[in-house]
Amino acid sequence: MVHTMQQEKGDTKPSDYMRSLRRALSILKSFTPQEVRLSGIDISRRVGLHKTTVYRMLDVLASEGMIERDKKTSKYMIGHTMYTLGSLYLNTTDIATAADPVIKILHDLTNEGVYLGILDNGNLILTMKEEYKCDFILAKTIGSILPAHTSSLGKVLLSEFAEGQIDKLFPGERLLKITPKSIVDKKKFKLELEQIRKTGVAIDDEGTFEGVTGVASIIRDCSGKALASISIGSMPRPKLSQTYRDLIAQLVKMAASLISYRLGYQNESNPIRSTEEIRSWWEQNKANQEKEEKE
Repeated sequence: MVHTMQQEKGDTKPSDYMRSLRRALSILKSFTPQEVRLSGIDISRRVGLHKTTVYRMLDVLASEGMIERDKKTSKYMIGHTMYTLGSLYLNTTDIATAADPVIKILHDLTNEGVYLGILDNGNLILTMKEEYKCDFILAKTIGSILPAHTSSLGKVLLSEFAEGQIDKLFPGERLLKITPKSIVDKKKFKLELEQIRKTGVAIDDEGTFEGVTGVASIIRDCSGKALASISIGSMPRPKLSQTYRDLIAQLVKMAASLISYRLGYQNESNPIRSTEEIRSWWEQNKANQEKEEKE
């Protein structure tokens, strides 16, 4: 028996290993933010594999903590090991080091929520945050997933995509509605993306959370590629003045540019190179804004 197993192991071709690996990955990728729990039959249909093969692979993935099975419903979900691996990404990427002091200074200056996210297909994943200095909380945990087309963080990253890429991500003419103010018409959404490309800033006006406005800009790596986005989210309150909104838009653009600079991106249009320069700019311009509003 031992000899036979060794023979079988020795006879296994590298292509067989690759096929098994791809199958396992396809099973993991079959879960989505909209469908976090799937039955074995659901997974079998999605990946195009026989249910016997799928159940055998699910057993292996479960033994490694990659998948977990709900005993009550018999449905599967992503396991704790996947969460651990995702956390390792946050601990090793340079963006965390580059962004942390900038996020903190924005939070300190504005008393607003400050968020950083990355794009994953048609979704926005929250990777860093400083919440509002009050009891109001938008997203409780790092790793929260939002539809990219409704959030300022997601929209500004989607503005980097060509029209064909947008159509591939959102094949239908109607987009998912989260609040009464979410953009659901794809033509209107494309027009908004055009405007974002011109200004470098995306605005979420209650499209994700009622009463909350978010303003975001792109963070780029040393090559200029869009890596992530940063936003300032204004707390629920009476309608924000246009002056304050413009001020926030400038601030978030400066913050994104500073983080990009700290990642090695050279952008001559923004000469600010430190958080103290951001503080000085904000204090001066915020004082001018308050003076204008009193007058």
